Amino acid sequence: MNPPPSSSNLARRRSSSGGSAPFAWAPFLLGLVFPGLGHASIGEKGRAVRIAAGFLLLWIGGMLIGGPNSVQIRNPYYSVPGGSARAMADTTAEAQLRSGARAVTSGGSNAGIRLWFLPQAGAGPIAFVTAFLSQAMIPTSGPDLIEVTMPDRRSGSIDRFTAIGHALDFGTLFCALAGLMNIAVALDAGRSSIPTRGDDRR
Repeated sequence: MNPPPSSSNLARRRSSSGGSAPFAWAPFLLGLVFPGLGHASIGEKGRAVRIAAGFLLLWIGGMLIGGPNSVQIRNPYYSVPGGSARAMADTTAEAQLRSGARAVTSGGSNAGIRLWFLPQAGAGPIAFVTAFLSQAMIPTSGPDLIEVTMPDRRSGSIDRFTAIGHALDFGTLFCALAGLMNIAVALDAGRSSIPTRGDDRR
């Protein structure tokens, strides 16, 4: 009895015969919902487990290195000019006017989308849930705030447990790589919808 053909052999047969299977959107979208789910839906459960393990290794590794703030939709206030946490923590009307004036003079850069989140968004709902929890966990007041120098050389304050510098950079990079990897494997799950693809369960 001949062993079932592998995916690479099937791809070579399709290319030699001049045929191509239509793109399967359901496995692709399932792969974006959760890493490996698309491959599991077409019968490749072993590959799905390996994909999920590789993704979680990168994602959790990024969280351990750079903390939850490695994944943020908007630029954090402590990384851009005009984003002093001291002004944000002060709830008086005068402080709000001062911080608003600084935001105008700095061009509103502290309200921009963080470009690193674009590849991280490839992780699907995991990225958005992590970003929401990260925003909710950043304190603006309390005994754990420490004084730091902001990018525009003003003094500010951040939580002592907030990762900055190289730790934050590496954590952000790991999560971005995890998101890009998930996009690639989701495309792989949807690239073929022929029934024999499910025979490759390795």
